[in-house]
Amino acid sequence: MKWKISYLAEENIIYTETEGEMNVESLNAMAKEINEAIGKYGSTLLLMDHRKVILQLSAVDIYDRPKSLKMFGIQKDAKIAEVALKSKLEDFDFFEAVARNRGYQILVFVDIDSAKKWLKS
Repeated sequence: MKWKISYLAEENIIYTETEGEMNVESLNAMAKEINEAIGKYGSTLLLMDHRKVILQLSAVDIYDRPKSLKMFGIQKDAKIAEVALKSKLEDFDFFEAVARNRGYQILVFVDIDSAKKWLKS
């Protein structure tokens, strides 16, 4: 999976756009870079655009993901908006439920504008 992390200064949002095959290894590398961006920009508002990914994750991988977030320094005070295609919502909704049950502020959306609105609320 490839990703690009940018900072939307006017909205104080760290924006990550992903593309390609999403697997545990690429997610871990991305999480490390996102944590570095949090330190650099001082923002805990994270907008994850996953509309161009192909999921290569098992149910166990998704279930274990919140542990990895913690391991790579993504704190529970971060507000994370995940944007996914409707056709992939089942897996992203499962991740949202697991992460929220572990104390993370995560919601899944199908459009960027709704995600940004929630992040800024």
